[in-house]
Amino acid sequence: MPSSRWINWINWIKMKGALLLLVLIVVFSSGCTENRAGAFSMTNTPAYPLTPTHSATSAPLATKTPLITLAPTQHTTPAPTSTEIPTISPTPSADSSSDKVITTSCPSIKGLMLHSSFGVKRTEELVVAIAGNGFIPTTYEDAYRNYYQEGTCPPSNLIVISIDDFGPYKVQIELQKMVEIFLDKAIPISIGVVAHDDTEEDTWEYYKYLQENGVEITSHTASHPNLTNLYHEEIRWELEASYSLICKKLGTCPISLALPYGLGANSSYILSQAEETGYKMVISIAGDTTISLDEYPIIFKRVSPSMDNQEETLDYLEKAFSQE
Repeated sequence: MPSSRWINWINWIKMKGALLLLVLIVVFSSGCTENRAGAFSMTNTPAYPLTPTHSATSAPLATKTPLITLAPTQHTTPAPTSTEIPTISPTPSADSSSDKVITTSCPSIKGLMLHSSFGVKRTEELVVAIAGNGFIPTTYEDAYRNYYQEGTCPPSNLIVISIDDFGPYKVQIELQKMVEIFLDKAIPISIGVVAHDDTEEDTWEYYKYLQENGVEITSHTASHPNLTNLYHEEIRWELEASYSLICKKLGTCPISLALPYGLGANSSYILSQAEETGYKMVISIAGDTTISLDEYPIIFKRVSPSMDNQEETLDYLEKAFSQE
């Protein structure tokens, strides 16, 4: 018969074992119950599915609309408006009864540029020299319409005399006297008008009078700046403001642009803007002795006269526009 010590030991083991068994049963039962409830598993695996529960034909839940790839915008210079620019063909005229031949290049018409500093006396001397040397005066507009627009070259003895710096306000007395000398002799000339003010009605009436008597009114820009020093928007304003104001006040639009200081004919932007505005010709000191009739605007060259001897002026003209 076991001793009381052994009995106590056995009872202690039974008690501990029962407690251990009870703990295991509780733990096991709790884990299975939570698993069945779907809250979490013994391994902490998420209860929600890892893959979407939608059918194979349904749209993905997180699908994003793809971005549209835009082609880069092409910034190009607008093409010349064909309706405003005459098309010059290199082929002979269809009129078989005429011997006129269409060409694409011609010698530039001779151009002479005067300012108020040239004065009345020198102007009188120049008129005499022109008459004595067989030159035929014309305007840039008439030369364009009668010859270049038609695709024919003008006679070699044509000359354009232009006077610049007629202002938007009162016209200088010296300029008026110079113009009257040409009017008295019925000699056509071109004048460059700086135009940005429409309030001086007397001045615009004077320009109408000149226009009615064979004087070509050309634009000399709106405020007479060096165009090569301006931003593009400033250039546009200088060309467009002058053009539109002359159209408005005189009823006809200028086709010639006389560049201030003769500068800007080498600028592709100035030329393209001049054409877009409506000018057919650009008058410069940088023009060539040969002009192209399939490129617009046409660039005309002009030179300054001698301040001493007007026979020398005409000799210089011949050399400056020589084709040799």
